[in-house]
Amino acid sequence: LAGLKSRDISGKVLAGVFAILPERLKSGGKRKRFQPFSLQPVALRDVALVVDESTAAGEVTKQVSKLARAAAKGFELESVDLFDVYQGKGLDDGKKSLAYSLSFRAPDRTLKDKEVNKAFTSLLEQIAAKTDFEVRS
Repeated sequence: LAGLKSRDISGKVLAGVFAILPERLKSGGKRKRFQPFSLQPVALRDVALVVDESTAAGEVTKQVSKLARAAAKGFELESVDLFDVYQGKGLDDGKKSLAYSLSFRAPDRTLKDKEVNKAFTSLLEQIAAKTDFEVRS
């Protein structure tokens, strides 16, 4: 108490200890490594897919990510983010629509619309050919 008064601290003082036990952290076996970031602008494309109601969004995200990475030649797919889930009017019973935003970026240059559009068109073709998903227009 004397130490608090000498420092002009009055009122309730709460203190505690916070510890992170490494053995409690679940990494899934994969270690994250530093990835240098790019100052180049991102190129965004959105796609909405109609899938069975029972299909997990995480599984769709995984498949879209895999196909988009393969379609992006000479640059990288930075992220695939789910931003909307819709069920209702305009969709068949037992179906839902999942809308994704895809971010493409090159570490060393600004991407041209032509090359991103080519990769995106290739992605849409691969989705139609290799999955049961329907691209929603």
